[in-house]
Amino acid sequence: RGATLPTDGPIGELLHYLDGLRGDDAALVDLAGELADLRRKLPDELMRGDDALALDDPGSLRGLLDEIQPLLLGRLMEESET
Repeated sequence: RGATLPTDGPIGELLHYLDGLRGDDAALVDLAGELADLRRKLPDELMRGDDALALDDPGSLRGLLDEIQPLLLGRLMEESET
């Protein structure tokens, strides 16, 4: 695609927020607390094993952000083009 991501507006703010969140362990701990309700609702199978979702671990959340950001941005960029 080769499109450059905007550095201002809503998408720019989202990028800035995600970058800041990745570098702030305290914010990731807060995020883990906010995800506690979601974690309790997920099936036990997702919380066990080598590929378990560790929604209470800042390092795991940082990795999930790395995976989610391209998907989220791709989706938002598609919608802004239509």
